[in-house]
Amino acid sequence: MSELWIHHRSGLIISLLLPLGLLICVGLGCVPPRNAGSSDPTSSKSSSPELKVLSKKGTIEYSFVTVEGQVQNISGASLEAVQAVVTHYDGNGSFVTSDSALIEYNPLLPGQTSPYKVLTRHNPAMKTFNVEFKHILGGEIYSIDASPDQKPPQKKKKK
Repeated sequence: MSELWIHHRSGLIISLLLPLGLLICVGLGCVPPRNAGSSDPTSSKSSSPELKVLSKKGTIEYSFVTVEGQVQNISGASLEAVQAVVTHYDGNGSFVTSDSALIEYNPLLPGQTSPYKVLTRHNPAMKTFNVEFKHILGGEIYSIDASPDQKPPQKKKKK
């Protein structure tokens, strides 16, 4: 008899706490709200570009490749928690490695330009790279590349 009462009582507590926990989680941002717009990390890729890559440059210093540049928000909405994702390829275009880092400004307001910088441990196979952007929780951000043609990472000249 006491086992049944304990089971019933724990079920009652769980049924009362579950909605409360969900409400708290939504309030804290654990669960993305519905219809959050283009900056929603769970939304699919937008049909029009939201970011424009203005510049990108790769340099090798010590045992790291640094890819840095500037990106501009060309959408009509603020973009939050934007990550720059740099993918490195070998001379045949095969994947070598990738790394990511948050861009400097958060949020990135409409029309605003932000610097970005991504460091990756150097691998001699690295010959080219590509820069893309995504929300920190995963949703890809469609961007256009208006930067000059990318060149392989260059060793920094010592002063």
